Amino acid sequence: MSLWRVTQRLPEVRALYGPHFPLEIRHYFADWIEAQPWQAVAEENNADRAAALTQSLIGAVKERLDEQRANTQSDTFILQTQLSQALSTFETTYALDPLTLAQFLAKAMQFEQQHAQYSSADGSEFEDVKDPTTTIINHGFSSVVRDVVQQAQVAHQTVTADMPQLEQRQETFLIKYHGFVQVENEFKSLQQQAATSNDPQLKQYLASMVQQKQSTQQQLTDEAQQLLEARQALHSTIARAADTIQSGADGLIQQLERWRAAQRQHTATQQHLTLALDTIQQWADSLMTQVWQIRQVTKLMCNLQVRLPLNPQSEKQFDTILHAINKTLALLLHRSLVVEQQPPQVLKTQSRFQATVRLLVGPSLTLHLNPPEVSAHIVNERNVREIRQTTLLQEGGQSMQLPLPDPPSSGDILNSRKAMGVQPGNNALQVGFKTLSLRKIKRTDKSEKIDHTVTEQKFSICFRVTVTLPGGDSVYLLQELSLPVVVVVHGNQVPGAEATVLWDNAFALPGRLGLETEQAVQWQQLAPHIKQFWMNAKLKPLKDEHMNFLAQLAGVSGPHDTITWHRFNKDYMVGNLFTFWEWFYGCFDTVRKHIRALWDEDLVYGFIDKDETFRVLAGSRPGTFLVRFSTSLVSGVSVSWVGPSPDGMQVYHLQPWMNKDISIRSLADRVSDLDQLQILYPDRPKHVAFAHHYSGEAKNSKLLTKGYIPADLKAFINPTDVSNEPMYQPRSDISHQPQTSSSLSSSLAPPQQPLVSQEPNSPFSSEADAIDLSWLTNTTLAPSTSTAPPTTTSVPSLPQTSVANAGLPNFHDMYLSDQSLMFDAPALGALSLYTSAATSMRQQDDGEMATKHPNTGGYGSSAHTSTL
Repeated sequence: MSLWRVTQRLPEVRALYGPHFPLEIRHYFADWIEAQPWQAVAEENNADRAAALTQSLIGAVKERLDEQRANTQSDTFILQTQLSQALSTFETTYALDPLTLAQFLAKAMQFEQQHAQYSSADGSEFEDVKDPTTTIINHGFSSVVRDVVQQAQVAHQTVTADMPQLEQRQETFLIKYHGFVQVENEFKSLQQQAATSNDPQLKQYLASMVQQKQSTQQQLTDEAQQLLEARQALHSTIARAADTIQSGADGLIQQLERWRAAQRQHTATQQHLTLALDTIQQWADSLMTQVWQIRQVTKLMCNLQVRLPLNPQSEKQFDTILHAINKTLALLLHRSLVVEQQPPQVLKTQSRFQATVRLLVGPSLTLHLNPPEVSAHIVNERNVREIRQTTLLQEGGQSMQLPLPDPPSSGDILNSRKAMGVQPGNNALQVGFKTLSLRKIKRTDKSEKIDHTVTEQKFSICFRVTVTLPGGDSVYLLQELSLPVVVVVHGNQVPGAEATVLWDNAFALPGRLGLETEQAVQWQQLAPHIKQFWMNAKLKPLKDEHMNFLAQLAGVSGPHDTITWHRFNKDYMVGNLFTFWEWFYGCFDTVRKHIRALWDEDLVYGFIDKDETFRVLAGSRPGTFLVRFSTSLVSGVSVSWVGPSPDGMQVYHLQPWMNKDISIRSLADRVSDLDQLQILYPDRPKHVAFAHHYSGEAKNSKLLTKGYIPADLKAFINPTDVSNEPMYQPRSDISHQPQTSSSLSSSLAPPQQPLVSQEPNSPFSSEADAIDLSWLTNTTLAPSTSTAPPTTTSVPSLPQTSVANAGLPNFHDMYLSDQSLMFDAPALGALSLYTSAATSMRQQDDGEMATKHPNTGGYGSSAHTSTL
């Protein structure tokens, strides 16, 4: 495979070529350039070989230019102009300095090789890289297109060669026929005279005219039959060509559908999609060229048939073929308008976005001579259905009535109009919208389903262009819809919108007119799309054990079990106030934003519950730990470790850290702070596994004000809290059945049992009427490690307060805002339990998903200390 085919779309590669080396030369002579020993010539500094190669390249460019000038079958004006300009620049720059050319191309080939390796899917050497577009389209279709083009060209050449002779014969026949009509009229006149006259000469003349008339009539009949047979032969030739082209167009549409499926399901990169679309454009351009040529000769044959209707009742009519060809042309036109680069499917108002639209058959119809303008409009699901119905009618041959109707719109998009242009390199007629902006969205139309939320309401960007065919005899309105988009106005709507987009991309109903999807699918159908969603963020792929855990969490026991849309994103999991998708998206968001490097290096175990953690860590050495996602909190990251207890070794679970916590102090630094954590499961020393992720101490003196001593935050675990932790009893905290919001009310009733195991010394004994918080007076700052005198700050004692009248907001604010205070573990446990008992909500400042009803039962606690 050509190196240029892989690298031509890379911006850094295209930036290599400019005025000093025309990009057109690199594109049109890619195979020749890549086959030459530029590296060897540059290393040897061989000016003679460089001059020979330069002259060979200039000669090849001139030869190609002469071929294009001699080609009268198609419009190559733009290509000729590009080659002429490139040749002039090339000769001016390198003809007198060929060694510079060799040195430049040697470096360019090496640069492209490196980027080809980087851009390949498996990262292998370029010579071993397979064409990445083979998974998108079937390159074997190229042979089908060649056969179609060959047969169509033969038919076109046959008709083009025979039609002038047929036209001449038909004109000659018309002259003879008009002469015969005159003779017939004269004969009738003489017959009338002979009826009243006894002139023998007149009767003798009439007898000779009868013989002449019969001879002429027989001659005209024979010629008419010959003309009819010749026209029917051409009719059969054109009909076969039209059928062949129609089959080729059907195959092309299948390849386009494969391409659109790969784009919709994100199974290929944008670069690979563009490469595949370049190939499809070549096929479409070749087919449309043949359609246009056959259409032109068919129109001429229709004209000949109209001028001389020999046998209208039995003769096969050319206008039937013309109608079929027009349908094929309309089908190719409508399907060839493609959204090459989709707008974001989760679209936020008041933000800019981009999109690229390409018309595959533009060059073959010479539309670049009068570039059409494309407009973008956002439409709702009802408009989508209407647009697709209109397009189907037009593809069936129904013409548009002028003036064209105004486009529907469900919002206002700025910078939504732009003319198409020809792109150098691939000769594509396309337009790139760089500064689109959705200013306003109209949600006036109620959804067909009353239980749909805002994040389930789908729209689409409709790209609209009016195309006038050469000659102005036909006008087509082309409309192409983007993939469904969900419009959001706030960041906390993004998770729900992403769920809607994932489900629609994966389970759109085939042949749908609107935006309908399957409502229930098997887990084995959904799982690949969840994995793909994870990988689309450039994260290390999910493993089979991860997917098994997610299946268990979603209440699925086997790959053939059914999961509905409601269970996926609308029904709460038992005992929680979040859905399966909200929990999964929280894990995804945490990994993507905060612990990507740790995840990619397998330092985060991730998807595992407490029961399985107990089994995994059982028998491990003290200090062995793993990092996992909490199943009771959204975006919570917990650490489970093996530590001593009065009854032997125990598995402890640290109270989860949220995204805000990890953003303040990284997860790696927190792991480093905790001396209880020594060995990352199964046997990796902590400081070996996490060492290169430690942030180190901040000692940037430029950021310090004179007279101040820098301080840092560190996490620690109070040994007293660990010793008071009850022995963990394995249990399952995984939800196996979905829980609807209506059935959740009973689960939110005031608990009849304490949220944590009761201990005799616990201030939260079920028999206590008040909570004793007097032990908060022991809170101090950690001792200073510098030469400055240590300071101690104490928290005033608080009076005993009943649960009903507790000053919860003050404790909650103190916990969230003052990270420098060092609370001992019972204080944090009391605070968390206190928050849970009051069923408060903690909303994170950065717009992340709210953590609902935190339950710290079974978790140890960590706190921050400020160190000097």
